[in-house]
Amino acid sequence: MDYESADELPPHLALAQSQPAVIDYDKIEVDVSPSKEGITSKEVINSRMEVEGFQSVPGNESKRKSTINKEETTQLHGKKFSHAVSAAGPSTEEQGQNAAGTTEDHPKPKKAKLIRLENKYNKLIKRGMSHEDASQLTYANKNSVQKTSSFDYDSYFPREEEMSSFALRFKTELVSVSDLKMDEVLLHKTHKLYEKYQMAVHDDSPEDCSIKQLTRFLIDSPIYDSQPGEGPPCGFGSFHEQYWVGDRLIAVGVIDILPKCISSVYFFYDPELRFLSLGTYGCLREIFSTRSLMKVYPPIKYYYLGFYLHSCPKMAYKGKYVPSYLLCPETFTWHPIEKCRPLLDKSKYSRFETDLRVENALKCEVNLEKVGILYKRQLMSYHTYKKINYAANDEGKVKEYARLVGKDTYHSLFLYRD
Repeated sequence: MDYESADELPPHLALAQSQPAVIDYDKIEVDVSPSKEGITSKEVINSRMEVEGFQSVPGNESKRKSTINKEETTQLHGKKFSHAVSAAGPSTEEQGQNAAGTTEDHPKPKKAKLIRLENKYNKLIKRGMSHEDASQLTYANKNSVQKTSSFDYDSYFPREEEMSSFALRFKTELVSVSDLKMDEVLLHKTHKLYEKYQMAVHDDSPEDCSIKQLTRFLIDSPIYDSQPGEGPPCGFGSFHEQYWVGDRLIAVGVIDILPKCISSVYFFYDPELRFLSLGTYGCLREIFSTRSLMKVYPPIKYYYLGFYLHSCPKMAYKGKYVPSYLLCPETFTWHPIEKCRPLLDKSKYSRFETDLRVENALKCEVNLEKVGILYKRQLMSYHTYKKINYAANDEGKVKEYARLVGKDTYHSLFLYRD
């Protein structure tokens, strides 16, 4: 999945898509509990979206000045951030100062990066954008954004009454996968968006992203819907969080709402809107949803971004939301990602727990009587499962699973069997 680097785009347009689960043991977790310092996106800047017909929330537009390289303060829903604004050419002082080894007749060649930025600036001008807004979108520097340890998610996302004044009405809807299956019209729209995304981003053929494949991959779920009154108002289970602009479905975030967390499964969007960085917005929105659910159901306080592969550049975005933690693949203890990165730089496989007194949870004898099984929506031991499904011949696989997850885990989790 190719996308422009954050150096080429302003932070809120830097593309970061969610990835499908990959078998790895370095699972990433984001703690969204208010008791912590809070989740911060290190790349948050002004939320204006006056591109291709998308407008910002009235009252939150910052006043722009044409002064080059001058520190400005923009207003972001009541929060102030500082950033430097640069225009397409050098300042007056810079024009009078040639770099060492250059002359007026032979100026220093422009770097390829600067040429790309200038090309982007010119394209935005041709689209009808003002010089000030085009300059801001092209040359905003993420390193000059003032760091904050408490990003205000509650004020970042507009309220319903604010969204009513948008030129194009934006909304999100949470739909359970069981309801999605019964709505043919909605299922058709979801499939068309999924097909468009997979073919454009992952080079899939139409056969690879059929409605049958979509159903198997992102709709069928072993997680059963909770009973009324159980858990948060929306209940537990698997959901599609849909992103709409008017009557156009532009993105879908597939999530599992579990007793202690929201787990991000997959995210797909309309490739035509790649410039909006919907992957990044989806992550922020899901963190916001986790915090919102925590207010009405306190046990939900974690947001899981899934598996993290340190050597995969496309997964690097997962470490940009802090505080984030990686699970030690041996002791199953959580560790700040900042401390894990140097270890992973040296070796693709690393034990994060430095206390050698903490035992390796994977080195254990497997007691099949203690392995939990989820079979036909019933929880049981492996011994009971074998009695019910006497034709099952998966003892070796179940033992392998138990060794991989460790004694404490296979005692408390249930392995799904169909």
